[in-house]
Amino acid sequence: MVERLNGLSGLGRSPAFSCHNDLLCENFIDDGHCLRIVDYELSGNNDACFDLGNTAQEAGFDDQLRTVSLRGVLRTRTRSSSPHEPVRP
Repeated sequence: MVERLNGLSGLGRSPAFSCHNDLLCENFIDDGHCLRIVDYELSGNNDACFDLGNTAQEAGFDDQLRTVSLRGVLRTRTRSSSPHEPVRP
């Protein structure tokens, strides 16, 4: 994984996306039917990796879930895959 990330260093800064910027577990509300995200006071444009990293750390993602999530973000950054292609571990 480290080699892959080091190889991507030539991509430069990614475009800014609409981000929550405070995706703590407390900001997710699951009522059993719908997952809601609340508390948008820090939201704004940012690198999508910020929200991914914050969520992965706060929610305690295991290595497999971190890998799948990172692949999804990197796929959108490199545009190397169809947006409809599923992300697999």
